[in-house]
Amino acid sequence: MPQEFFTFYFWAHVFYAFLGAGLLYARWGRSKLKTIGLSNFLDIFDLSEKVRVRLEMLLFLTIGTLVAMGIAQPTNAVQALTAGLGWTGLVARPRS
Repeated sequence: MPQEFFTFYFWAHVFYAFLGAGLLYARWGRSKLKTIGLSNFLDIFDLSEKVRVRLEMLLFLTIGTLVAMGIAQPTNAVQALTAGLGWTGLVARPRS
């Protein structure tokens, strides 16, 4: 593994990207935001509504952090937070 995975700054950027995705989910959440494919994927499983809500949030935050870090490759906290907020433009749409 490259040494960059073990630096404080890398993990700080991951945290800020996660925070950005979390703020976005807290603001819009399931009621206003639909992640393309994620909702359909979860429909395959027979999950209770409580489990489904938690799993959808966890997957939204995890995928959001990975996409933000992979595409934006932030070099500071502001870029990481912005990437965490903005990743949904690629894979999400407002619910109708």
